[in-house]
Amino acid sequence: MSHTTDDRGLMMHWDFDEGTGANALESVSQVRDDIQYVFNQAEFTERSGPQWRQGVTGSGLLFDGYSTAIAHQVNKGDTNNAPEFRSALTIGVWVAPRFYDWGYEGKLAAIVNRHNMERKQGYLLGMFRHGSWSFQVGLEEGGWKGIWSPNGYELPKNEWSYVNCVFDGNQGELKLYLNGCEIASSAVPCGSRLAEAVGTDLLIGKNNHSSLWGKYSTSRCIAVSSMN
Repeated sequence: MSHTTDDRGLMMHWDFDEGTGANALESVSQVRDDIQYVFNQAEFTERSGPQWRQGVTGSGLLFDGYSTAIAHQVNKGDTNNAPEFRSALTIGVWVAPRFYDWGYEGKLAAIVNRHNMERKQGYLLGMFRHGSWSFQVGLEEGGWKGIWSPNGYELPKNEWSYVNCVFDGNQGELKLYLNGCEIASSAVPCGSRLAEAVGTDLLIGKNNHSSLWGKYSTSRCIAVSSMN
């Protein structure tokens, strides 16, 4: 993930190249995030660690939408919850869906998110029915804007795809890229800024505002490099 405010730079990056174990390194902060996995502390069955797979290069981590996730604390130690705004944001992810979620209550099966849609804050990248996918952001002026993959650009099952989404407030654009090719663009007001969901962890592999029923019907995907 990268952003632009007064400078340009990488905010966060996970290689998921560990191949084993119950944590993953975020290379910018050098923080090892615990991988939340339902069988890490199992009581009625044998304990086991998260499931790792072959990635595009190296290894990849298997997410199923509810039992496996990574929560990364943003701005650790900042307790004043002051508003934060960004003029640009880019997220890049390698994904290989195993099947598609129905999207109970119209919610995306989140790949990467740090959002609060009711407050119109944050960002959400996720998949929906039949392999469609979307990138959505909350804006400083209170709007919630989204862009969807067009027909013919759904994410194929059991194949690696590189998904990239861009918010450029200065230019007034949302864009989607699939495997390096631009597939969609949508306008937002020029000079827009993204309103961060302050006080919310960044979550990989799980919607941070999932529905109760959605916990039991979720999409499976593998992510090897969730942000770059």
